Amino acid sequence: DLVTRLLSRSGYTVVGMQRALPALEALSREPCDTILCDIRMPDMDGMTFYHQLHAAELDRPPRLIIMTGDTNNARTEDFLRQYNLPVLRKPFTRQELLSALATDEP
Repeated sequence: DLVTRLLSRSGYTVVGMQRALPALEALSREPCDTILCDIRMPDMDGMTFYHQLHAAELDRPPRLIIMTGDTNNARTEDFLRQYNLPVLRKPFTRQELLSALATDEP
């Protein structure tokens, strides 16, 4: 909710979702430019979300930025390195969030 409010106040159009499955379903109907995805979610982890997002074969796949506080987990770190995903490490500042979104790198 905090990220949604920060981005809305900064002029972004934001759709906040708490669960991964409804987000994946929504993407099939309404494309988006960027997804901020937590590595730990109630219904699936960010790694599974990443793979399901790519399996969906969307016309315009969104950029994925991973948010995590799981900095000492080797599995998480291996995943982030393997797929070269941008990451916001919790806790992050408003400026770090905005900088991550402003970066054009995939």
